[in-house]
Amino acid sequence: VTDAGIERLAAHKHVPADYTPLDYMMESFWVACTNCVPAWISPNVLSVFGGVCGSVSAACSVSASVFGSGKLNVCAAVCIFMYMTFDAMDGKHARQTGQATPMGGLVDHGIDAFIAFTTGVSMCVTVNAELT
Repeated sequence: VTDAGIERLAAHKHVPADYTPLDYMMESFWVACTNCVPAWISPNVLSVFGGVCGSVSAACSVSASVFGSGKLNVCAAVCIFMYMTFDAMDGKHARQTGQATPMGGLVDHGIDAFIAFTTGVSMCVTVNAELT
C-alpha cells in the first residue's frame, strides 16, 4: 500500500446506508438490547457471537434438509434472528461506548460476508436437498 493509500485509509469515514422498513420496525428492540450490554464488553465480542449464531443457523438449516427435522428449521430461524440482532447491536454498542474503530468495522463486515455466503449456501441446500 502506498503512502497516499495509507493516508486515504486513515481519513476514511464510514457512512451507513439508509434504513430499510425492517430496520425501522426493529430499531427500538435493538436499542433496548444494546442498552443491556455492559460497557466493558468489546463490540467485536458481539460480532463474533452473531457470527457463531449465523453459522449455527446455516448448519441447522442444512441438517434439517438432510434429516427432515422441523425442529432444526426452528433452530435455524432463531439463530438467524439472533445473528441479525447481534449484527445490529455491535455498531450501536461501539458508538455508544466510544469503542468504534476501523478494525471493528472490518471484523463486523468480514463476519457479515462469511454469514452471507453460508446463508446463501444453506438456502440453496434447503431448496434442493439433492445438493448435499
